[in-house]
Amino acid sequence: MDKQLNRKGRRILIAVAKVGRTISYKALGRKLGIHWRGYTMRHLLGEISLAEHKAGRPLLSAVVVHTHNRKPGPGFIHGLCDRLTGVTLDWKYQLGRVHGYWQR
Repeated sequence: MDKQLNRKGRRILIAVAKVGRTISYKALGRKLGIHWRGYTMRHLLGEISLAEHKAGRPLLSAVVVHTHNRKPGPGFIHGLCDRLTGVTLDWKYQLGRVHGYWQR
């Protein structure tokens, strides 16, 4: 994965988390110049959250949601959370942790 894209994506997600908001996959894709439904987006969000988890921080990709229902895609819980040891499989809980961490 492109390290510059990863850094830019992480910066955007942190900015969203700091104000206690969410961002749609589409809006994030536009900001990054990538397709919101593609492999690159899924891979990028996974890499960012895995790195955050390894560093002892909450799963930053919890702030990314679909426009139509304001919830994450199935990959967030079933593709990411259930692969990580000690991670609660509840998106609202994870979102609250992200907001709480970055709003301090």
